[in-house]
Amino acid sequence: MKNLVFLLCLLSGFAMANPDQPNENHIQPKQVSEEIYKKCLSKAKHIYEEEVCKSKKPAIQQCVENEVKAKDAKSAKTKCELLYLAPSK
Repeated sequence: MKNLVFLLCLLSGFAMANPDQPNENHIQPKQVSEEIYKKCLSKAKHIYEEEVCKSKKPAIQQCVENEVKAKDAKSAKTKCELLYLAPSK
């Protein structure tokens, strides 16, 4: 019985360390850039501000892709949001 419990614990440990499961630090740059773009649109109060967000979309995508390569997901999202959602005054 102890061997069975040990074996089950061992197998559950292998299941938790399965490389096929997605890593929580893994980031989808496209998804993150869409989130930033949608946040930009939600802050727009006028049509011209929406157009500005649309023009920033390729730059946001590029920023996220570059930052993900250099850093972790959270810092990449934070940096790109600060660059492209900051007030332009």
